[in-house]
Amino acid sequence: ALDAGETDEEGEALTKQLQLAEIVEMMSTAQVIHDDVLEDFEASDNGNVAHRSYGGALGNKVSLLAGDFLLARASVELAKLTNVAVVEIMGESLENMCRGEIMQAQARVEDKLNTTYYIQSVSLKTASLLAEACKCTALLRGDERSSPNADAAFEFGINLGIAYQISNDIITFNGLVDAHHNGGDGENAPQGPLTPETMSLMVTALPPFALAAARDESGALAEMAHRGFSDAGDVAAAIAAVEEVGGVALAAELAQEHIKRARAAAAELPESIFKDGLHVMADYIVEEDQKGLQRAEWMDLQQKKMSKLKKKKVEKV
Repeated sequence: ALDAGETDEEGEALTKQLQLAEIVEMMSTAQVIHDDVLEDFEASDNGNVAHRSYGGALGNKVSLLAGDFLLARASVELAKLTNVAVVEIMGESLENMCRGEIMQAQARVEDKLNTTYYIQSVSLKTASLLAEACKCTALLRGDERSSPNADAAFEFGINLGIAYQISNDIITFNGLVDAHHNGGDGENAPQGPLTPETMSLMVTALPPFALAAARDESGALAEMAHRGFSDAGDVAAAIAAVEEVGGVALAAELAQEHIKRARAAAAELPESIFKDGLHVMADYIVEEDQKGLQRAEWMDLQQKKMSKLKKKKVEKV
């Protein structure tokens, strides 16, 4: 997020910042791989490539080894940065990721319906890694651990990470609901109709449901969630109630709130060639489909922009 600073004539700090970005990518990928094990996906259209290649049991073992290998490599590369404070901060970030994962795995119904619990869990599991990494870019350029730049970088990262997870969970929720309405037909509906088990394990843990339940004055959504959607018609009634209250819109508003905080934090950072990229990233985070975050989609977007610029130049000539 931050440039290397004016005194970095040989580019050493910038090189270390790039190395840190690679380390963060390894840690994030390891978390995603381990997530597939914890979520115990058995179906061929779920899990990761290990599950699809070896099946559930062996796929879990391969996934654990792959995730552990990435974390080991990340630890080695962290040591090469030769910055004790950065190593300590990123180590704490890894601990936070585990704590957030535990919070998510142990969440009871009342926890899933508690938005504060969700934000705490997401802050630890997802946003902490991004926030601490942003803070470390400031340290690698020579800023103090509690400096204004380091604090602003952390605030940007933590709010961007929270907004990302909320937006991503909205996409998940919409996909599950669309699949339910379509009866499992079509490419975008692999899950099929929602079951009481799926509602309890997945849907109630997503922001649209929790925010809708908090807004539901009758308490019907919370009541259905506590009984595990066991009564006939509970699943359909719950989905209809979330849609009626506007759960998705409420979740989108919450994501926008955190994006505003991220933008405010970015404004506090010194001017650099990278600063505009922070605002572009914020835009991509709250896109309806988050396609801007996918490299292939991003490359295609850049090519289209270049084509438009070339066309305008030709027209001027």
